[in-house]
Amino acid sequence: MQKTQLININQVCSMLAVSRGKIYRMIAAQEMPAPIKLGEKSIRWRLSTIEDFISQADEGRANEK
Repeated sequence: MQKTQLININQVCSMLAVSRGKIYRMIAAQEMPAPIKLGEKSIRWRLSTIEDFISQADEGRANEK
């Protein structure tokens, strides 16, 4: 069985080089994957989901050229 690594918003911010506010705006605009709610005030993303999101964004930019 494969373990899924979960990352917090600070790690997502670091990976995407954006602020927390930008992350929340992107979620609201459905421009990025929604987080997994673990509790009332706890959210996480699957590392693989964010890595896929970055790869798709890179592919999109390559296709624009």
